[in-house]
Order: sequence, then structure tokens, then C-alpha cells
Amino acid sequence: MDWKASHKEDSVGQKPASLPPHHKNQNGNHIDCQATEGANDSPEVIIIGNGPSAICLSYLLSGNWPFFKGCEDATLAVDEGLQARLQNVHKDVSLVEQDLAYLSDGLEGRSPNPVALLFDFLANPGADAGARLPSLLGWHFSPAREVPHVVLGRKQVGGIWQNQNEKKCGGRTKTVSLGSWMELPGMSLKDWLKETNSNRQTNSENSFRASMADISGYYREYVRRQNLSRYFRNHSTVTSLNRLTAAGPRSFDCESGEAELGFDSQQRLRNDVLWEVCGYRIIHGDDDDDDDDLGGRRVEEFRYVAPNVVLATGAYDVPRSLRVPGENLPFVVHSFHDLERLLERTSASYDDPVVVVGGGLTAADAILMLRQRKTPTVHVHRRGTDGSSYHQLSPKVYPEYHEVFRLMNSESTAEWYSAYSSVDVVCFTADRDVVLRCRKTGCETTVRASAVAVLVGSRPDLSFVCPSVLRDLGVERNGEVDGKRNCVDVHRASYESVRHPGLYALGPLVGDQMVRFVRGGALAVASHVWDKRQTKRSDDGGRITQVPEEFR
Repeated sequence: MDWKASHKEDSVGQKPASLPPHHKNQNGNHIDCQATEGANDSPEVIIIGNGPSAICLSYLLSGNWPFFKGCEDATLAVDEGLQARLQNVHKDVSLVEQDLAYLSDGLEGRSPNPVALLFDFLANPGADAGARLPSLLGWHFSPAREVPHVVLGRKQVGGIWQNQNEKKCGGRTKTVSLGSWMELPGMSLKDWLKETNSNRQTNSENSFRASMADISGYYREYVRRQNLSRYFRNHSTVTSLNRLTAAGPRSFDCESGEAELGFDSQQRLRNDVLWEVCGYRIIHGDDDDDDDDLGGRRVEEFRYVAPNVVLATGAYDVPRSLRVPGENLPFVVHSFHDLERLLERTSASYDDPVVVVGGGLTAADAILMLRQRKTPTVHVHRRGTDGSSYHQLSPKVYPEYHEVFRLMNSESTAEWYSAYSSVDVVCFTADRDVVLRCRKTGCETTVRASAVAVLVGSRPDLSFVCPSVLRDLGVERNGEVDGKRNCVDVHRASYESVRHPGLYALGPLVGDQMVRFVRGGALAVASHVWDKRQTKRSDDGGRITQVPEEFR
């Protein structure tokens, strides 16, 4: 039985367990799925992911454009070179239609991407200096600027921020970024919290930090209030992303990357490349329901073809592992939320400590949660604290992280906390023993644990991208793409892939780890897509060419 026949519509309550990343029929061709939201949907942009990057890009593509208002009252907060270039900006022309490469030239800051810094300079003048100045941007909506698009997300809106529950410690954990840095265009987080009668302390403009649950609710409400819900296809899992060309719907073999049919020139390839996105969607009665139990729900396939695809998946899908024996034992977990669920399921009094492996902020969040639960904790980390990221955090704004940092440094002590610094985990045993080895002396010691949380980072899941594209997607070709060591290789002014025209990347995939910077990336993509759209419209006599019938 082929995949299409067995999984076209599954209403027996079981999630299809054998959906391959690249489903093919018996002839080796990719199955031609039907879009569940209507075969007449003809998006020009397909956004994979539904977190802050995707939400912000959808806001721009729906017809909301930013305009520079001027910076007379904020000259000290804006980069001098940028301030000079802004003198040439026509205030009646949106930034979407401005030369972003020129405006962002030479900007440096906490993002590697100049356009991200440009937007941040204009939206949050003087933010890194602690200033709280009015935005230099105004927004205007026009339906004539809408670019048809669809947003595909595996769960509900919010990406990594979705489904945070205030009743759980994870939901009460505060964001690292300040509240104003978590905002998306056109909707104040602080004002929204006041409307919802949140009990957050929002008096201090410069140090207010929201909880994870606050941000989760804010992003869901943002999509609703900005009338973006019609673009979002939540609970959609993409299983394949394939490159097509006008020479034929199967002109590139996705395994080898070889062209099966010729094309006239490299320029024709740039103009005529299309992208095919296939997958399945779980149809709920209530689209906000994110329960893992799929009883009574339908699973339907979709297929979209468009000239532009944006990877906005984030970089936190797959937790990194230590790759040591015993790591798959049931008492070892690899995420904060898995640890929280494990502790909720276990009613034991924890005579043995919980072992937390990792020296970053996620490990600190776990330690703070365990402190709140009054659970004995052993903290294991490989490196010392001299070069720690904790040094970048103000003790006044982030007192809880500096409390953990002092414990790690033995500058303070707590009865419930002990640490092993500069050690490696050798293995985990079925008896719940954690074997550690000192990096300096080579001596080994054993810690008996009730549970272990390995919190050593994560990476994106791009397994749906066809191999011929994936292998040279990063700056280091043939290297694993992540958000730090090997980002997606993009043109800095457009965020378009250097080697794959029509394919874009946003957020952590291009090194923008903070929400405040993803807004500039969304602006860059929207600007480039709009420019291509207008060029195509001009070349085709004032209309947008539809996707050829053979690709539908």
C-alpha cells in the first residue's frame, strides 16, 4: 500500500508513524498531494514555521509597511553614519521600497545581520545603552500591498514560545530579553498585559521582563488582532521541500542534485525556479488545541508550489546529546519541559538529587525550577565560568541568573545545590548512576541520580529539505546547519540563500537569536520579495504570472 493511499485521511486517532522526510511512490517520484486549504490557494510565499519571525513577516506581507518618521529627537541614540544616510530617506516611501543595503551599510551590533541592526536602531533607539525612546517608525496598512502567502507551523502559533502555561514553572520563567524587545510591530506588549489584567510588574520601562506564558499569549493574540489568522495553517508538518524549474516539474533529482533536463542559462534558472512543499496537517475542532492525543481528528495532506519559500523554523527543534552510553535510559531527558513533565509524573520524594548537565541559561532555568520545588540538585558542566555568558547579563536585571552563577563559582552555597565543574559525563547506568571524569586529572566519580536533564543546546530540524539543497545550505558546505557555528548562507540585504534563489531563512537560522532582530530580517525578505514581484509584474505586462498548471 503506498503512502498516499494509507495516509490521505487518518481519523482513527493515530498520528501517522511512518511519514518519511521525502515520501515517494514506487517509481521514485514525489507524491502529488492536494492542499487541504483549497487547491485554488496560490501563495507567492510559503513560510515554514510559525514563531515570531514568521508572524512578523506575515504582518509585512499582509500589507503593513514601515515608514521612517525622522530622528530629530533621537540624534544621540542613532549611529552617526546611519543618521547621515537617513537624511536621504524619503519619508513618504516605505522602508520596504528603500535601499536596505545602503541604509544598513557598516552597522555593527549584537546581530551579525546589518538589516536586523537597522530595524532595531529605528524601532528601539538607544536600546543597548538603556534608553527607552519612542520608535522612529510609523506603520501604514494597504490591502494593495498584500502578497499572498501561507504560514505552516507544526503546533499552535508562537513557535518555541507556544503552549507556555502559567501554572507550570516553565510558563513563569522570565524571558532573557526585556519586554519591549519581545514586541512585534503595531501592538504594545505592556499595553496588552494591562488589558489582560496581568500581574506583571511593568512599572520600570528599562528592566521589565515578561514571563514565558505572557509572551505565548501575546503572540497568539497578536495574530488574531492583526487579522493574520487566515494565513496560518497551524498543526502542519512539512515532510518535503523540493526545488523545481520551468523545464519540468521533476527537472532536478533531489538525491543527486543533477539536472535531468537542460536550461538555457544561469539567469533562466534564477527566474524560473519554483519550490514544492508537501506535508500533512492535523485538523482540529479547535485550532488552538495542542494536545498530543489525536483521537477523532483528521490528518490531511497538503501540497504547495511557489516561487518563494522562507525557512523560519528556529533552531531549537532537536536537543543536542552527549553521545555517551545510557543516554537513552528513561530517567535521562534533554529539554526543560521534558524535565518538568518527568517531575510531574514522579511522586517520589527524591532522596537522590536531580542532575543537571549544562552551563548555559537553560540549565540555570532548570536549577531555579528545582530550587522552587526544594529538590536536591547536582550541577555538572564541562567548562569553567571565566568566559560564561552570565557576564553579559546585568545583575540588577537578571538577579536569578547571577544567583546561579555565584553557586557555580562557589561564591555562595546552598544546602540543596552542589556542582562539578570542568568534568565530562562518561556514561549513565541502569542503576541511575552518572559517571563523571575530571578533565584535569582524569579521575572518575559516580553520582546517584533520581533524574538527569542534559541541557547542552539544540539544533534545527531541516530533515525535510531535499539533500541536494541541504548539503550546501550553510556557510560551511556539507556541514550541519545550526544557529551558531554554521548558519544558513544568505545575502545580508535580502536573507535569500546565496546558492538557492527563492529560498530565504530568518531568525536563529541566520544568527538572529533575539526577537528584537528577527523583525529586520522579516523586513529584508518582504522588501526583496516585493521588488521581485514588481519586476515580474512589469516584465509580464502588469500582472503576476500564476504557477504553471504542470506544477499544481
